[in-house]
Amino acid sequence: MVTTRNLVKAIIDLPENERPKKVVSASAIGLYRSGDSHTEESTNFDDGFVGEVVKDWENELRVLPMNVQTIVFRLGIVFGKEAKTIHNMLLPFKLGLGGKIGSGEQAFPFIHEQDVVNAFVWATETLETSDTFNLTAPESISNKEFTQTFARQLKRPAFFTIPAFALKLVFGKAAQLLTQSPNVSSRKLLNAGFNFEYPTIKATLQNIIAKS
Repeated sequence: MVTTRNLVKAIIDLPENERPKKVVSASAIGLYRSGDSHTEESTNFDDGFVGEVVKDWENELRVLPMNVQTIVFRLGIVFGKEAKTIHNMLLPFKLGLGGKIGSGEQAFPFIHEQDVVNAFVWATETLETSDTFNLTAPESISNKEFTQTFARQLKRPAFFTIPAFALKLVFGKAAQLLTQSPNVSSRKLLNAGFNFEYPTIKATLQNIIAKS
């Protein structure tokens, strides 16, 4: 947040003809209240730690000059070969010790790291208006569905249940993104013309696990 504030101040302090024409910023779906479904127009925000951080983060961008195009991407859980989430789960799952988190019914909004890169390139090179997008894969899944797909890709069973407190020991307050995630729609991004390279959890995990 402080970095964003400093960048915004630096842009404002520049002469108008030297300011960047466009700013593309990363935010997070942690802004939204868990247990509900959200589009970008939702104002049903989380009032906990993560929600407050994201709200403050996005608010820093609101004071940018009107002639600076501003695009905000609210990211879901980012998956890649080096992602901490994948790294910490891979060995237990390979040993047949993987399992859903809690009830497993909570939403599990995800995005492949390559689609994150592609979205930022698309916004930088193609998009011509200021806007905010949920940057999550089009497929809506639960944590249980993620667990089942992950286990199938590794050809291992996944019968266990991972208690929420265990995740907090590993991820701290960020564990909320795994235990209490909101359900979000990326339809607006699709309608704007962005094409996902990995639109499903199966395609995402096939790519990542093949490289692991």
